[in-house]
Amino acid sequence: MLVDLLILVCIAIGLNGTHGILPARNQLDAVKSRSLPEQMNAKPTLVWLAPHLGLNTEHTLELIALLGAFLAFLGYNNDRTHIAWTKASYCII
Repeated sequence: MLVDLLILVCIAIGLNGTHGILPARNQLDAVKSRSLPEQMNAKPTLVWLAPHLGLNTEHTLELIALLGAFLAFLGYNNDRTHIAWTKASYCII
């Protein structure tokens, strides 16, 4: 899980960046004019929080992947919370 998320950090821009294979921005533009709850209902993703965080889509994708990797790292370093942290990192993705 940790390695998967670290790889995702490296390739997220190439896949979903502005000039990527399937730009995330193009996928989100279809429902951009709606309110945040309606956007989350139409296409559930944490990338909708980008404007509220002051980030663009690419940086938000990297942040989500890094946050997931961080949670996975914490889970693997602590045996008691391994299962809880691993589940939490899956929820972020």
